[in-house]
Amino acid sequence: MLAKAGVLIVATDLFGVDARKRLERTPLSGAYAQRVSSLLHLIDILDAEVVTLAARIAAELRHDGGYRAIQALPGVGPTLAAIFVAEIGDVHRFADPGRLCSWAGLTPRHYESDTVVRRGHITKQGSKLVRWATVEAIQRKTTGKITADRERIAETARKEHREDRRGPQTAHPRLLRPARRPYPRPGQGRGVSSPDAAYAWSPMSLTSPLGAWSPR
Repeated sequence: MLAKAGVLIVATDLFGVDARKRLERTPLSGAYAQRVSSLLHLIDILDAEVVTLAARIAAELRHDGGYRAIQALPGVGPTLAAIFVAEIGDVHRFADPGRLCSWAGLTPRHYESDTVVRRGHITKQGSKLVRWATVEAIQRKTTGKITADRERIAETARKEHREDRRGPQTAHPRLLRPARRPYPRPGQGRGVSSPDAAYAWSPMSLTSPLGAWSPR
């Protein structure tokens, strides 16, 4: 709307207090002024509803220990905490953090044939709201360990020429489980005797079909 009217308001947050005042003082003509005024009015209505519902949620969950405890996680505020509590329920029904992550669909798909194991994208099974809330929290605030894990995974993916996989998405389960569960990542070759042996795989270990052939 502002672009159509040829107006540019330089602000980090266009809906912040300072930018809002500048927007209200901006001279606009005809339908542009009416449209901006209408949109600002709708924002005020929605903000009032958000405040009302947030207060009700806080009142409903004020005695819930899990609601208070989960807000200690980085990036989790009252709203996201309420989503986790409502969707997960009693967290003790999961034997360990890894099973909670699996239930939420934040663990990678597992493909296995004989001695070859491959990990794919996250399963995206379970509650969509839990995955959304986890992503929101991780984007809002992170920790040094999560950042280091994400960079390490992305670097490994680049070395394997798989830049489009696992980098950002595998950081999200770090919010739901306190410790990273290491999983094997086999190499590109076949005949790996064990998952751990995949880390030591090297193309130099394969024998050329021509052996020691020389044109001489």
